[in-house]
Amino acid sequence: MSIQLERFANGDTNYVAKHNNNADIIESAIDSIEQLAGNNAAASGANVAKAFRALFGESASLIGGSSYACTGVLSTLTVQPGYCWRPSLNAVVSRTSTTAISFTGVSAGTWFITADPNGNPIRTADATEAAYSVVWSGSAFGLITRLLPITFGAIEDGLVQTSTALAQTFSSLDARLEAGEAKAAAGDLGKTYVSGRLSKSVAGNSNVTLTSTEANNMILNFTGAVTGNIDINVPLTSAPRVWLVTNNTTGGFKLTFKGSAGSGVILPDGGQAVWLYQDGVNILSLPPQLVHAESYSSSITADFSRGSTIKITLAGNPTITLTGAKDKQKCILELTQDATGSRTITLINHRFGSDLTAITLSTGANLTDKIGFIYDATADKYDVVALLRGF
Repeated sequence: MSIQLERFANGDTNYVAKHNNNADIIESAIDSIEQLAGNNAAASGANVAKAFRALFGESASLIGGSSYACTGVLSTLTVQPGYCWRPSLNAVVSRTSTTAISFTGVSAGTWFITADPNGNPIRTADATEAAYSVVWSGSAFGLITRLLPITFGAIEDGLVQTSTALAQTFSSLDARLEAGEAKAAAGDLGKTYVSGRLSKSVAGNSNVTLTSTEANNMILNFTGAVTGNIDINVPLTSAPRVWLVTNNTTGGFKLTFKGSAGSGVILPDGGQAVWLYQDGVNILSLPPQLVHAESYSSSITADFSRGSTIKITLAGNPTITLTGAKDKQKCILELTQDATGSRTITLINHRFGSDLTAITLSTGANLTDKIGFIYDATADKYDVVALLRGF
């Protein structure tokens, strides 16, 4: 503010009135300054402490998630910079750089890291308003535990205004919460489980791990030229319980859909859809009625984990080894003669009963025979239960 005082000139006769007027102006100005100074004192002292208590509570806390965070390597404890509200000091103390605290020569025990009145982290035996506790064996660090709760700082306030799940940035935490609640009320978040679809290339021969976001889709389609058997690992903690999965890869190699443990499920090829679910640990399949077409060679492995029906076009007289089924699984081996016909097979790992004691295939060109089996896990044999010829 500015003040205007009376000026004097030679011959003035009203100098007493001018003096009194100037005194009034100066007195008023001094009163204003004193009042301003009093307000500043209140703002910097008791009122500021009250504001901190209103913001952070009556107990000590760390302001910001990484404030005064402690890590120990060898005999050095590294303490991160940050802010700490200490109600016993009526102050928020801070440190702007990391601090290294040596534990060399320090006796074994549980020690505490506290921000002193200047914000410097110190080692002390007193747990009062301590930010962290540190277990020291005398030669190595043990458990390091944060003791104070974390309150939001400016960084956290900025972070919570961005939602990865909603793919949006908001002007405030309230706006974000309102948006999430609106979608929850409308069922939009649940629709991700119902209608989300992912098509992902798994080309090559390296195992693939889906992200939580990818696994959150209910419909999964895998593509790409696969050059070796691979596992597709899925995180179970954040994924839905059921997936509809298709394998549209090329190369003829196995894709196994797996959880954190268990053998998982081999995906049928050729784009056949299969329903899979999880029990919290393993990936399981609903009973499939799936078809796998096996390429011809002189020695063929009929792997019934790839489908309950395996189709083979006979271009010669192969040896066929039966494998891959689960106990009591019903399996069909569908064999089609080529244009030459009269092909025969040698089966491995099967057994006959008293009614059906041999398999004689149709000999005509392009005719199809179907052999039915039920797998007995105890005997590790595929019991021949049916033979349909000449389709």
